[in-house]
Amino acid sequence: MKKIMALLLALTMMLSLTACGGAGKGSQLSSSSGKSETSEKTNEDDSGEILVEDMPVVRMCFSVMSTGEDEELIEEEMNKLLAERYGIQIDIVKQLDNTQLNLMLTGGEDSIDIFTSFWFMSQSTLYGNGQLMNLEPYMEEQGAGILELFEPYPEILDCGRIDGDLYGLPAYTAWSTPNIYIAKEDVSEAAGIDWSQVHTLADATDAMIKMKEVSPTSYFIPGATQTYWVPKDLDDLGDTKYLGVILNPDENTTVENYYESSQFLDFMEQVKIWQEYDLISPDPMSNDDANLFNMQYGIVDGTPGYSWSIDEFCYESNIQQNLNGNVVGAQIGERYITTGTVQTYMWHVSSFAKNPEAAVTLLNALYTDTDLAFLLGYGLEEKHYVVDENGQLHYPEGKTGFDTDWGGVPMDFWPNTTECPTFWFQPEDKNKNMMETNKEAKRSLALGFVFDSSVVSDEYAACSSVVDQYYLPLINGAVDIDSILPEFQNALKNAGVDTIVAEKQAQLDAWLAEKES
Repeated sequence: MKKIMALLLALTMMLSLTACGGAGKGSQLSSSSGKSETSEKTNEDDSGEILVEDMPVVRMCFSVMSTGEDEELIEEEMNKLLAERYGIQIDIVKQLDNTQLNLMLTGGEDSIDIFTSFWFMSQSTLYGNGQLMNLEPYMEEQGAGILELFEPYPEILDCGRIDGDLYGLPAYTAWSTPNIYIAKEDVSEAAGIDWSQVHTLADATDAMIKMKEVSPTSYFIPGATQTYWVPKDLDDLGDTKYLGVILNPDENTTVENYYESSQFLDFMEQVKIWQEYDLISPDPMSNDDANLFNMQYGIVDGTPGYSWSIDEFCYESNIQQNLNGNVVGAQIGERYITTGTVQTYMWHVSSFAKNPEAAVTLLNALYTDTDLAFLLGYGLEEKHYVVDENGQLHYPEGKTGFDTDWGGVPMDFWPNTTECPTFWFQPEDKNKNMMETNKEAKRSLALGFVFDSSVVSDEYAACSSVVDQYYLPLINGAVDIDSILPEFQNALKNAGVDTIVAEKQAQLDAWLAEKES
């Protein structure tokens, strides 16, 4: 449970927090009713309507940031609207950890219908495991609103496809989340850091060294068993193990072994400098806290991360004072939209879904019906939030985002987060600003391509195990990099990384050729 809360706090603060919605309060984007059609025989009342007790129930699993104690109340209120508008019901299943989620994706009485793969497994891995249902047969009818929403962005929806079929739905949000580096403002000012001059990781390293000089007891990299670095200025092609990536993806389509690339080798050089100057927090392999918990707990005074906007991140954090003082920082590297950045937040229907029509109907509602999306994400007015004279949300008196009984903290993983009110610590036009970044970002030439790892499943499993063994000790500076890095690279070779890279290139080349034909 601690790890789930850690990653959720990291999500809450590191990626811009938004509300939820569709096309305006209570509106539905699609002209289709989106009602679920099921072949099951159900009872009807005298008017011919299906009785509520006979409506299909969709089990939806997600992590809850608040106490979650009002789950039954939210279900009750959700089901009133769902019965009236869509002829279905929802059963909320609170995710406790990834082990529990994986068990619920293996069938049986406790199996779920809808889930998000955020911070769980890549879409390719889930597909290879046989845990995803193909949504294509249900989209024209039950998912009509989703298709309409993404009609201007076909390449974004394509990030949910494998071999032409649709296995995941991207959240409708900012699709680029460049790397950032943040630090405590007081330490930064004492060191005279000009963040407008920081653009690369090497620049950030120089800033860390200067801050270490004025604050010798401080650390600026949160070494931990949860990675502090997720590279965003490349295209991982939806592969979170980085077993074949594209560098400079807006002008290049060559797949290469990330762990032998110039970018990774440069990163390792930075880690060696961090080792030399004692910038990494102590005992990294026994620390299981996420980046921002390390800042909140005072373990570090700076950390890398990623966010759709460094300015927005600092603005929200400084108003909330959730990192023990003001923070400042800079964007690191370019802003790209890639398959990997789009796949940060994906929603799926389990291959064990008992009624896929009803499951897609519920997803369609959460992408297009603001009433339902807002209720699920934020709960009930007065009980879980209050609205001020500017239309912005506050927590009820005496409550915070973590101890309300539902909602509490705006989360980006919800299906659609563009039309709801903002919290008081956010700009009123935050959602508009967030979507504007999609126009500014450079687009990968491979945007929409998703690697099918099932073709090289044995090699992929073996290489994944190698990455799990070596990657964190290397980036945490817990080993001698000069001797262990070649050992890591050789282990990947022996496990078949070259086969994976070649297969990924072949699939990408075929995809590009078909796209051009």
